[in-house]
Amino acid sequence: PVFGVTSSDMEAGKSIFFANIAKSFAQLGKKVALLDCDLRSPVQHKIFSVKNAGGMSEILAGLSESVDKLTIHTRVDNLDLITAGHIPPNPTELLASENMKKLLDYLKESYDVVFLDLPPVNIVIDAIVPAEYVTSYVIVVRCGRDKLRDISEMVSLINQSKASIAGFVLNDVNPKTSGGGHYHRYYYSKYGHRYGYKRYGYGEKTK
Repeated sequence: PVFGVTSSDMEAGKSIFFANIAKSFAQLGKKVALLDCDLRSPVQHKIFSVKNAGGMSEILAGLSESVDKLTIHTRVDNLDLITAGHIPPNPTELLASENMKKLLDYLKESYDVVFLDLPPVNIVIDAIVPAEYVTSYVIVVRCGRDKLRDISEMVSLINQSKASIAGFVLNDVNPKTSGGGHYHRYYYSKYGHRYGYKRYGYGEKTK
């Protein structure tokens, strides 16, 4: 399956959260491909501490003849990453292109799960344009920050694209109001933005 990972707005924590979800799937023995499809503001290369010298932009624009050469084998067994590449002038067109379909068809032959890290739905249309190629969307909602009105608008836009929603992830739960103190402390001590991306140490495998 191909899962599109998105949110209604910025700073929901979707990219970090799903880097770890991808890692969890890989540790279960699934072959996982994680694609940074936020071609305007990419972060997966920072999370994995790898170079962003070429990736989705070059593949979708037809500037790269080989997907395999731009696929990074991370230090996590079974988890491969394709970074966003250089920021293009036409990200929406690239994500809606026939090359996007060809790329996903190619990856589905080699991987059990493909995750697309997409931009926030309410910010740009980029997250919706590849909807026909996505099995379903997973939505990250930041507790205490995302407004119900914005979430409703996001769901409406996804429904209009005739895509399905697999479910929602509630992120950054407040321990004082939810009782989720252990999760909250664990999340921020190990995975939170405030400690930076380099704590992950997923990196690229040495050859």
